[in-house]
Amino acid sequence: MPELVVNTEGNKIHVDKGQKIGKVGLTGNTTGYHIHLSVFEDLNSNGDFSDDYPFGLTDPLGWDGDYTDPWEEYTRGDKHGAKSYKLFTQLSAPKTQQIPASGGTVTDREFTLNVPANSSNEPLNIKIENSAFEKASDIIKSIVPSLLLAATTNSGQIINNFNNPLSLVYDYSKADLSNINEDTISFYFLTPQTGIWEKLSSNLDKTNKTVTSKTSHFSQFAVMGELLDSTPPTTTAEITGTKGSGSRYRSDVSVKLLAQDNPGGKGVSYTVYSLDGEHWNEYQNPLEFKNEGSYKIWFLAHDKAGYEEVKKSVEFSIDKTIPEAKIEVSQSDWDLKVSPVSEDQVTITRKPGKKLNEATYILTDPAGNILTLETYDLDSDNKDVFKLYSLKYNSGKAIPVPSNSLTTTFTYQPNPRQIRIINQTFSLKDLAQFTINADAFKNRTILNIIESKKPRKEEKEGIVLLRLKTNKGKLEYSY
Repeated sequence: MPELVVNTEGNKIHVDKGQKIGKVGLTGNTTGYHIHLSVFEDLNSNGDFSDDYPFGLTDPLGWDGDYTDPWEEYTRGDKHGAKSYKLFTQLSAPKTQQIPASGGTVTDREFTLNVPANSSNEPLNIKIENSAFEKASDIIKSIVPSLLLAATTNSGQIINNFNNPLSLVYDYSKADLSNINEDTISFYFLTPQTGIWEKLSSNLDKTNKTVTSKTSHFSQFAVMGELLDSTPPTTTAEITGTKGSGSRYRSDVSVKLLAQDNPGGKGVSYTVYSLDGEHWNEYQNPLEFKNEGSYKIWFLAHDKAGYEEVKKSVEFSIDKTIPEAKIEVSQSDWDLKVSPVSEDQVTITRKPGKKLNEATYILTDPAGNILTLETYDLDSDNKDVFKLYSLKYNSGKAIPVPSNSLTTTFTYQPNPRQIRIINQTFSLKDLAQFTINADAFKNRTILNIIESKKPRKEEKEGIVLLRLKTNKGKLEYSY
């Protein structure tokens, strides 16, 4: 996290020249360490800067165009953009010097321009101005700020071409060469017609750290070199957990972000990740996920050459909930079926048991959670008998179920053949006994029930049948 002299929105504090105002940090919608500095004008002079966004934003470099600042002229309703003020006390001013026709030298910090005699027929006013860092390609970049060179006569005539070549000398001893092949350092110039940077024949003095070249015309010039490492790092996500199908897990999940730089690269600097795609944190230890749900992690790495990997993401879900089963007669085909309580992509398979009419039902969800039912399952045209022996959740021990039995018999009406009567009997040891008679023609159901040794009789409209359901190792019933 960054350390700032003020970190509460709306607060303000005066700072002195040279005072440290913050340390670089990683907050907000950014994938790299930075300090975000904004300058606002209190437009309504109320002492509150929180109501001055965005119209109070001002450029601390001021406006330097040859027409009115478009931001200052921008209006929306009764709002308008703030004026830009030059707030920096020291800006790099262009170097301007007159050179007689007999020649001379102009020096601006690390750059020297030698103008030989008779390069021009009259005295010249030479202007040297520092400009932006530039690049000739993805692997050839400036090592120092570029230079804008201009020459005019005393009458204001612009001179771009000279009678004799001028000498360009740059002392690059202060340049950062940590990712530059020093042997490739050279002057380049920008061709105005094409916008292409072209390499100038240059002499390199690695002992004195100078590069020299010649030019017969003025343009924008830059000292550039080839990068030693121009390839971003790559990161892979290693997910550990008990895996089901696809990217589904049925356990806690640990995610490692493994970053590496290209062979011969400068090495990985740091890796960042985000859980919402907007707010980023530096990755230091494996990320741990325990709660059920769907997750998406965005991540990328930075290398020591300053390159940032293209943002990647990985998705997975955690589902620790083991399926449960329901046993009921389907009134669409009058068949007793075992099916999942949840229809969320749970698959069910039936395997024959060791004895006649015994069967094993296996319910599996996409995360690999498994419910195994050992049953007695007699299925005939007129009679279905179902008994549940035990339940087993994932790799746990089998859980015996109290003695139980559900018998369903069907009586058909001939010509045409259709269901007439459905009789059910159900017992669950020490808990309940049911006798059900459902008449499809009369659309009535009579239930004789004993629960907690207390009998009762119910009569209901429609066809009412028993529904059995497993629930965390128990067999439940309803109707």
